[in-house]
Amino acid sequence: MRIISLIAVCMVLCACNFTVEREFYSFGDRDAMTPIALTPPTRTPERITRTPWPTQQPVATQALTDLAVISAIERHTMQLYSQSEPAVVAIEAAFSHPPVDGVDVPTEMFVSQGSGFVYDDQGHIVTNAHVVNNDTTYRIRIDEQRVISATVIGRDRTNDLAVLRLEEYVDIAPLTLRQQPVQPGMWIMAIGNPFGLRDSASVGIVSGIARDLPHEFGIMRDIIQVDAAVNPGSSGGVILDSTGAVLGLITAMQSGNGNFSGIGYAIPVRTIEAVVPTLISIP
Repeated sequence: MRIISLIAVCMVLCACNFTVEREFYSFGDRDAMTPIALTPPTRTPERITRTPWPTQQPVATQALTDLAVISAIERHTMQLYSQSEPAVVAIEAAFSHPPVDGVDVPTEMFVSQGSGFVYDDQGHIVTNAHVVNNDTTYRIRIDEQRVISATVIGRDRTNDLAVLRLEEYVDIAPLTLRQQPVQPGMWIMAIGNPFGLRDSASVGIVSGIARDLPHEFGIMRDIIQVDAAVNPGSSGGVILDSTGAVLGLITAMQSGNGNFSGIGYAIPVRTIEAVVPTLISIP
């Protein structure tokens, strides 16, 4: 009797367990396989009467005739760059690569020191004295294919000017120096090699004139302040006016983090005209 009773209890428990499991999984199966019908709305949505907003016309597009001025400025800027860029060069200096165990490395590499421009038809390149401060011989990169050696023939550290003479003839027209006074607000273009990026151009205006710029060798006078972007490597590059004439030589920028912050400085043409011929004539 005791065995029969135990068997009966087990059968009851199994039946209960089976029922609970079937109840649970039946709910899950029905939820996953049979969508539950949603109760349709019992009332029709009410339409709210709204007063129309005032009629607005789409923003007008500019007529092609109105863009003629901008198009002319773009063409002028591109032409100015195209005619002036060949006369702006990159100045490179030799750099000795340290040895690396187990690796073949070049014993000599060349890195961009700054910029310069073709001053005359006798192979003279004008740049900053701080660009060619250390060595006598440099490489002048004319373009991607041509690199020519040049020798420093004179430095004026007070005015931060230097002249190099190319060792080979190059068929590049020199840039013209501006003869008219420089005024704040004038449109300008800067061309140089910032961070070694060849032939980079930026545009802006003359922000100020007659600035004094103290440095370790003295004070540069009558410096031109510009807002065209200049960065390390732009030194020795040119500031052009709207006719393509050189009005200044990029010499420095004002920055708290090593990058351009909106203020650049250029040596004026009258300083270049006073100093460069003397450096060229030095025996």
